[in-house]
Amino acid sequence: MSSRLAGAPALSEPVADGALAGGNVKRVVVSLAVVLAIAAGIYLLDASRETAGASTAISVAGATGPAPRIGTAAPGFEAPDLDGKPIRLSDFRGHPVWIDFWANWCPPCRAETADVQAADAERQGDGLTLLAVSIGEDAATVRRYVETTGITYTVVLDPDQSIAARYRITGIPTHFFVDSDGVIRFVQSGGLSKKAALERLTAIMPAS
Repeated sequence: MSSRLAGAPALSEPVADGALAGGNVKRVVVSLAVVLAIAAGIYLLDASRETAGASTAISVAGATGPAPRIGTAAPGFEAPDLDGKPIRLSDFRGHPVWIDFWANWCPPCRAETADVQAADAERQGDGLTLLAVSIGEDAATVRRYVETTGITYTVVLDPDQSIAARYRITGIPTHFFVDSDGVIRFVQSGGLSKKAALERLTAIMPAS
């Protein structure tokens, strides 16, 4: 009997080792799952940031005059709206102006449309004017997009891309935020969320 008792602990040791090994495996699996979840979260966050600031490269010829810069006067222009009425940037002197260069065929431009509309609607009552300059498109094409999306801000046409050339546009959307004195205070290349747009607008008008 004494020999059996002496051997009992030896019989139980493999069971204990197996339980310990199983516990280690579980801990490793859980740890890996946590690491993967964190990595996935970081990836998705970075992807959302990339999408929010995405732009489509374009090539515009015929640039003349000095390139617009923050702290300098926004280049003047005249362009027809969708009804053919001439719209001049100088008409809005004394008011903050948000100039958005875009095109109907540009995916990042389309993606930001609802946010741009919402940001403009929130600050329009404070004297803001948003001029959306459609690059290289005809009135009928732009009108269909405007009517489909319910855009209410002013859209003007730049079919020969002369305004885009003057502003040295290399990607769309590109946003210029111009203060009431006609001076560029902020430039954003790439799409904007509503929150980001409202933050950029504080450069040309007080926070609401």
